[in-house]
Amino acid sequence: NPRLDLGATPELDGAREHLIVRSPVWLDAREVSVAEFRASGLAISLSPGGPSDNPHETGTGIAHCTYTSGAGPNDSLPVNCISWSLAKKFCESRGGRLPTEAELEAAGSALGRSAYVWGADAPECGDAVFQRSEPTDLCATDGTGPLPSGSGARDRLALPTGEVVDLAGNVREWTLDRWNREDEPCWSAPILQDPRCETPSVVDGDARVTRGGHFDDVPALLQASVRSWLANEEQAVSALIGVRCAR
Repeated sequence: NPRLDLGATPELDGAREHLIVRSPVWLDAREVSVAEFRASGLAISLSPGGPSDNPHETGTGIAHCTYTSGAGPNDSLPVNCISWSLAKKFCESRGGRLPTEAELEAAGSALGRSAYVWGADAPECGDAVFQRSEPTDLCATDGTGPLPSGSGARDRLALPTGEVVDLAGNVREWTLDRWNREDEPCWSAPILQDPRCETPSVVDGDARVTRGGHFDDVPALLQASVRSWLANEEQAVSALIGVRCAR
């Protein structure tokens, strides 16, 4: 989006235009929930019988982590505090994969038609899950942290085969791609066919791309073209990042 202006912050860019040709893809309608991930049996504990460290379990040190080892009120929330490697393993265990950066931007921009999945106007509270990390935040009148899938009234993409929700808010999502800045070789071709960056950035080191906004973002950061990343694909987790699978 050439109108995107985030103050030249290298961790958050997305203003340079690229021409991309995409193959068809199936994208999960919702972000993976706590209950879905628990059922996979893939959670990792630091010690036998101890709480899960990946996904990081709620109440064990990182605010707003949603995962619990037993059924409970968090089951419908998107699982977060999960590493890139474990998110990838989960999607592969279901016969899928992580989506690419280009695939998530296409969905989040209403197939390339708008800045936000619903159009050009910035969200208000209730349109998407954002600005609700602290009790004093603008949209935290009913609590803080992520909400059950589909809670954002306008954060949805209607397609002939169904509706995809939480593309703009709730939790950011892991992608297959390694992080490359927009002026690095991965993005230099005039036309990109199903792009996927597999070479580490020469500027920022080895990191994986995340896409979409999250519950702590301000409205402008819910735009589909905003890019971000997190380093250490084996261990790094964040309450702001979850997972959605593709096929």
